[in-house]
Amino acid sequence: MSASKRAYGIDAFRLLTTLFVVTAHGGRFEHFPEVVHDAVAIGGKWAVPFFFIVLGFFLGRNPDKNRTISQMVRIGVMFFVASLLMIPLDIAQEGVHGTITTVSTYFMICGGHFHLWFLSSLIMGLLVIRITDEYELGWLLPIIAVGALVVAVWLGTYWSGASVNFGRHLISIPYLCLGMLLSKNKLSVRTSLCLIVVGIGMLIFETSILHSVFERGPWFAPTCLGAVPFAVGMFGVASNLPNTPLVERVGKLGMRFTGCIYVTHVYFIYLVDQLATAAGIRENLFYCALVIPIVLSLNLASLLCIDRYAPICIDILLGDKAAIQRAGKAISEPAKNWAESTGIFQARRVRP
Repeated sequence: MSASKRAYGIDAFRLLTTLFVVTAHGGRFEHFPEVVHDAVAIGGKWAVPFFFIVLGFFLGRNPDKNRTISQMVRIGVMFFVASLLMIPLDIAQEGVHGTITTVSTYFMICGGHFHLWFLSSLIMGLLVIRITDEYELGWLLPIIAVGALVVAVWLGTYWSGASVNFGRHLISIPYLCLGMLLSKNKLSVRTSLCLIVVGIGMLIFETSILHSVFERGPWFAPTCLGAVPFAVGMFGVASNLPNTPLVERVGKLGMRFTGCIYVTHVYFIYLVDQLATAAGIRENLFYCALVIPIVLSLNLASLLCIDRYAPICIDILLGDKAAIQRAGKAISEPAKNWAESTGIFQARRVRP
């Protein structure tokens, strides 16, 4: 999609999803009633599915049979770079031995940190689409998507806590498929709002079931069924937003920084939490209410500074192939010149 025709509302909502992701990982609700915790959890169930739908939407606009290859490479690189970036945080939280144990056990599932599961899940979903594209089995993709959704919701939410990761890694398949369908069928605002209401109603019902039957809240249910109409409805609203100057400005921030915030926000949660602990305000109600906007503001401000003075770092974190090649040349050429000037790799002449 060209910049002039791009629906910046979608990108603006991508940035909005980061608020709910940060809340899910860093929210402090100990001093609030359980209903507040549940309401925030329900309100954020559309966030990660929306991220998957957006990628499916842009895939659906590309008729090329090889459309998933570049995306798989980019996300694979992003997964590897993000995992490396998480190592210092892992060591700070778990120690060296704990980090080695965690990474060696769970790397294929969630890389170097628990929150990176969404990247490996995306690779799984893109691989399925790649196979259906290669063998011209597009008719089979909706069937696979429905099956994956049913299994993901059951295993990820209602079966056992031990099967959560398996459910998460299937959930990208139906949402990518939905995004591809939405690329060809635009929803009206009215339909989108109805879907949001239906989705929230389903999530409220699922929350009551989770509490009464499974004795756990929606925070521990990453793949609820009600998230499907909720996320689709939010995408419909986003795609209908007019490209006003404000929407375009926020949308450009979303295009550039959403993926980076998804990866790096855990660092800022940890740093802010450590500072609050040192200052003795970690249990303060005022701090608990403001911790999420503080973390998100610091995260975005830091990324803006990096983008201004070292934009290649943002490009590399996003898996940009050209940026990685430029960085490789920038490192290798001085090293090569130094080696040639010092003759360190030249064979020494041996006198007869």
